[in-house]
Amino acid sequence: MTSASLAAPAWRRATAWAVVAAMLLPSLLACATTPYTPSAAPASTTAPASATPPASTTPLAPTAPARLPADVARLDGIVVDDTRLASAREGGWVFVVRNGVRQDAYAGMSLRAGDRIETGPRADAVLRYPSGTEVLMRPLSGGRIGSLTDVIGEVFVKVRGLFSVDTTFVRAGARGTSYLVRSFPGGATSIVVFEGAVEVDSTTGAWAPVTLGAGTMALAHPRAPQPVPASTEELARTRNWVEHVASLEPPPGGGVSRTGILAALGIVAAVVALGAASADKDAKRDDDRPHDTSPPRETQPVPATLPPRLLDPPRAIDPGTAQAPGPQLDCRRGVTLRWAAVAGARDYVVAMEAHPAQRPWTAVRVAPTAATQVKVSFEQGLAYANRWSVRARGASDGPPSQTLHFLCDFSGVR
Repeated sequence: MTSASLAAPAWRRATAWAVVAAMLLPSLLACATTPYTPSAAPASTTAPASATPPASTTPLAPTAPARLPADVARLDGIVVDDTRLASAREGGWVFVVRNGVRQDAYAGMSLRAGDRIETGPRADAVLRYPSGTEVLMRPLSGGRIGSLTDVIGEVFVKVRGLFSVDTTFVRAGARGTSYLVRSFPGGATSIVVFEGAVEVDSTTGAWAPVTLGAGTMALAHPRAPQPVPASTEELARTRNWVEHVASLEPPPGGGVSRTGILAALGIVAAVVALGAASADKDAKRDDDRPHDTSPPRETQPVPATLPPRLLDPPRAIDPGTAQAPGPQLDCRRGVTLRWAAVAGARDYVVAMEAHPAQRPWTAVRVAPTAATQVKVSFEQGLAYANRWSVRARGASDGPPSQTLHFLCDFSGVR
C-alpha cells in the first residue's frame, strides 16, 4: 500500500470534521449579543406645539432615529495590565490621533473615520462598530478607523458584514468571519482564520489574491501566502487572550459580549486537534505491521475552558522602584533594563512608557528579546519620567512583572 493511499483516508476525515464545524458555527454564533447601536442624534429643529401645518401638507411621521455612519466605531473597553478594566475617564493607556493631535482615549469614546487609535504597552483595547464587528487590539498595536488600515501589532476581528484589516503591504478582507492579523517589522504579516474565509491580497499588487479557509494560517509579504494548518499552540494562545479579555469586559449593554467568538474559537481548535488525531489514527490502522508499539503523537484537543497560565511573571530587577517617581539616573548613554529569567519562556516583551514635559505618557517601542536585559536609548523615547514592566511569552503569554519607575537626567548631573 502506497504512502499516498495511506494518507487519503486521513485527509478525508479531517475534511469531514471541517465541514461539520462549518455547519455548526452559524447556530453557535447566533447566540452572540445584538450589535451596538449608536445613540440617536437630536433633531435639528422642533416645531412649536401651537404651530399649525399648512393646509397643503400632511403631518410628518415621527423622525427615525439618526444613526452614526457605519465607519464610526466605539472604544468599548480598555484592559490594563491583563488584570482590570480602566475606569471612566482614566487616561494614559490608549491614545487617539485626530486631525494631527494626539490625545488620551477613554472607554465609551466614539471614534471617527480617519482617527488613528494606538494602545500603550500595558493596555488591550476593545472596539465595536455599529454593524456588530468587534476588534480586539493587543498592547503596542494601532490602526486607522474606517475598516482598519495601517495596522501595526496584533488584532483579532469578529466580522459582521464586510470588513478588512490592512497593514503596509497586506490586506485581509472578509465577510462574516473571525481572524487574527499580526504584523512584524519589515512588513511581513501573519493571518490566522478561525471561521469562514479570508481573502489575502497584496496592497502593492505583488501577488494575486489568496483565500484562506477556517483552521488555516499563512505568512504574507514579500511572497504570496502559502496556507498551512493552524497550530494548536496558536489557536490556544488566541483563545486564551480573547477569553481572558471577555472575562474582564464591561457587562452586557455597556460592553462587548463574545459568546459567539469563544464558540468559534473552541470549535476550530477542536477541529484542528481532532483532524490531526484522526489522521494519526488512520495511518496506524492501515499500517501493515502486526504490532505497533511506538507511542502516540502528543496531539491533544485544546481544552474548552481557559487554559491555566503556565508562565510565572518575571521579576523586574532594575532600574527603578515600585513607587513613583523612582531614582534619578544618568541616561545619556541609554538605560539597560534587567529582569530575572522565567522557566519555559520563549522570549520577553518589555512594556515601557515615558512622560515628556507637557505631554501624556507615550509608549517606548522595545523589540521582543530572548535575553533577560535590553538597552533603551533617548532616541527610542526615554524622557524625564519613565515606567516599565516585562512579561514572558511561551505557549501562552504570562502576566506582567511589577512596574518600576525611574527618572532620567540627560545633562550628566546626578
